[in-house]
Amino acid sequence: MEYFLTFLACLGFFVIQTLINNFLAKGYLGEKGKLLALAEEHKSAIERLEESTHVVESIKDDLSKRTWANQQLWLAKKESLDDVWKTLRSLRELIFEQHKYYDLYYDAYFNHGGFSGIDDNIYPPNMVDEYYEMVEREVDHQKREFKKTYDGQAFESKQGKLREHCKAHIKQAIDDIDYNSIYLSSDYSELLNFLKSASEQLSKDYSFTHEISEEECMNANEWYEHVVHEHQLLLSNLEIEMDKFKSLVSNELHFGHNDV
Repeated sequence: MEYFLTFLACLGFFVIQTLINNFLAKGYLGEKGKLLALAEEHKSAIERLEESTHVVESIKDDLSKRTWANQQLWLAKKESLDDVWKTLRSLRELIFEQHKYYDLYYDAYFNHGGFSGIDDNIYPPNMVDEYYEMVEREVDHQKREFKKTYDGQAFESKQGKLREHCKAHIKQAIDDIDYNSIYLSSDYSELLNFLKSASEQLSKDYSFTHEISEEECMNANEWYEHVVHEHQLLLSNLEIEMDKFKSLVSNELHFGHNDV
């Protein structure tokens, strides 16, 4: 009997231990494992989030620095190109005034006031005489107006100051483009060559001399006709260069681009 009771006690203990082990294996320990796994995943997610946040902040800081640097570069470019544009405008004003001066001088003193003449084989003598009398009066009027406008010391002084002003600004514009060439487009090389050529032309003395007559084989009439044509060509080329410059500046400073 005692042996049987001992057997039942052992059996009961074995059953209870088995139930406890099953409970721990299937219930508590399983849940605890899941909780530990979730905790590890949560910790890993936090670490990844912190790492991502650091990367994002680093990118934002880098973009901010680049934006600032680009803004400073843009401002430097604009200031330099603004000065070049002012130089081109001053140069146009000077060339226009010089062209006007030589054109009026040539017309009044060498080109019969711009009148082409009249065919005396077609018109009666009295009409021909009246025509040339009218031309003579008009030419005399043009000479008087020319002397009144251009022969004074005030005009010569004004033109001299404008010429020196333009030459100084051209030199400054050339230096600016050359100095800033490290971040400017190479397309400005044509403008540089034009400005250098224009500066040389501004230094010319266009007075008709015996040396010009001998070297160029021209009389005064032909010489001043050449001078007028040279200024016309220079003015036309300047307008072309100014149009090119506006296009270059638009691209350089991204005017009208969607990313501005």
